[in-house]
Amino acid sequence: MKSQFAVLRSKGVKFGAAVAASAAAMASSVAHAIDDAAITAAQDSAETSVQLTTTGMIQIVAVVVGVGLVVSLLKRV
Repeated sequence: MKSQFAVLRSKGVKFGAAVAASAAAMASSVAHAIDDAAITAAQDSAETSVQLTTTGMIQIVAVVVGVGLVVSLLKRV
């Protein structure tokens, strides 16, 4: 059977571990706070990327259609 001091010590160690875990979780949540400027910058970057991708796809289609026209004209000759 454990002495009363040993029981209290083990409960104190468990309580201390729980407090330390809670403090670590709180610090982690503060570190991941929402940063509106970073979100806005990411949205602007994504819009630019979509615009560039759209322009690139249109250019690729134009080149493919142009090559197709040239090939079809060369087949007629």
